[in-house]
Amino acid sequence: MNNHIERGYLPSQIVEVIDSFMASCGGLNDVFELPLPKLVEASTHKFIIFNQKKKPYAFLILSSSKSPDSVFENARKAKEIAELLPDNLASSILVPNLCSYSGGKSFSVGMFYRTFSKNMLIRKLQLILTRKSMLRWLYELNELTLSKASDSEIASEFVSPLEFIVNHPKISQNAKDIARKALYQLSINLWQPYMVMAHNDLWYGNFLIDNDNPYGMPFKIIDWEGSRLRGHGFYDLIRLAYSVSLSKDSFNEELEKHFRLFECSKIQSKFYLLAALGSLGSNLGNWQEKRFVDTVNESLRYID
Repeated sequence: MNNHIERGYLPSQIVEVIDSFMASCGGLNDVFELPLPKLVEASTHKFIIFNQKKKPYAFLILSSSKSPDSVFENARKAKEIAELLPDNLASSILVPNLCSYSGGKSFSVGMFYRTFSKNMLIRKLQLILTRKSMLRWLYELNELTLSKASDSEIASEFVSPLEFIVNHPKISQNAKDIARKALYQLSINLWQPYMVMAHNDLWYGNFLIDNDNPYGMPFKIIDWEGSRLRGHGFYDLIRLAYSVSLSKDSFNEELEKHFRLFECSKIQSKFYLLAALGSLGSNLGNWQEKRFVDTVNESLRYID
């Protein structure tokens, strides 16, 4: 038996679940916890599960006592979204094979997929080969789920978040001025926003490599806890484009496509961005305020 189990790193109930899950592939050989930095107190614990051939086979995520429901909520949302989408989009969402609780903390077990390389040069090449598919997946998701915001959604998902930006003491004057313009255009119906399904943390670190995807999308997307069925456009695009180092020309091409899709101008794309960030910022959770403020300012600069 491996040291992680012998030393009690995993509760016996979880060990039994892993043993049962691994029975179909010849049984469990080892469980290894990834030595990831705990950026926030509520960070989860992540383990690679090895089969008898000593190859990575499955992945275990265990919530912390600070946020015991986080893993369950992530799995629930991933499953919910995957069930609503057509196969060509749903196939890229990593839905755990099982999810349960042990000792008051949620955990999930799913198939193992590799992350992008830690070697900067190799990762750069991987992203160059993959980012076109990432952007296509996002555009098709927006295209499929796009619909006009209702009056109640305009009030709760646009006016309130934009007012949060305007009243935030640490956000730049430029961002506040743009938010005021957005509120004015909403008040005279000059801007009539749309809603889309949104991931809200769409960067390359939440993509895993899947070369066997039958629809030509060579990745699985993880971390759906902060996703919204009725969310804001443009933030996912900006977060993704920045993380994969998309060239300015290529980014502008993507922006133009999204301007046409959302029937909006460049300044109105900033309205969407600030509404998204205002919504996220008003419920920061584990997101540090300084990082939130920096994200607002950096995202606006990136559009320019």
